[in-house]
Amino acid sequence: MTLLFMKRQLTTLLIALNLASYAQNNCDCDKKPELKTFISCKPTVFQNGAMLFRQFDCNSSRLIFKNGRITKKIYEHEKDFIHLTPKLGYTYWWEYKNAFLIENRLISGCCDPSEYILFNKSNGEIISKLGTSLYQTEKQNDKPFILTLENYNTLLLTNLSTNKSYQIHLPKGLLEKSLETSKYLFVEYLFEEGRLIKNDFYIKYNHRENIKDNWKSTVLKFKLSAYGI
Repeated sequence: MTLLFMKRQLTTLLIALNLASYAQNNCDCDKKPELKTFISCKPTVFQNGAMLFRQFDCNSSRLIFKNGRITKKIYEHEKDFIHLTPKLGYTYWWEYKNAFLIENRLISGCCDPSEYILFNKSNGEIISKLGTSLYQTEKQNDKPFILTLENYNTLLLTNLSTNKSYQIHLPKGLLEKSLETSKYLFVEYLFEEGRLIKNDFYIKYNHRENIKDNWKSTVLKFKLSAYGI
């Protein structure tokens, strides 16, 4: 281990400790001390030294991105919704090579599908709003990707190492007609759980055009190497 490498590691650690202290010092509401029991202000430190952390006071709670001189608020709950901070809006996030992925929960309860948003890990800018998730690889996967529903006619397969998304077009109107003749509230429930077999990914969806029709199933197959995965 070289001296230069050790100095860089020490500098990164000191910056992270200072930022952690900064984050914790902006988490308090005298009128509602119970907020501290369920809103964590512990920062997430990414491998490039950037951070995500929460702050709150009696007027709002915020999710803050910070990297060097860049500090930006990427999400906020106003006064009446502070108590929903862990359950509503930007609730979970995952780090990838050059980006981080955030789950945006649209309601605090069950069971609306969450939206997923991909952010640049260097500057905190939005790369892409991906839609609702149909499948996401485990974090430890060395070839991470997410399959999302962009709209009723289009899926997005996103390579989470390169941040590149590929559109997969479905028969126009088929999912919408299928949803109308089903017992479901959300089109995502027409899809079954995806399967990853070596370098191939499979996902099945059920459909019909008329309530009198029998349900049919179509299996979509993705050769992941074709998408750089």
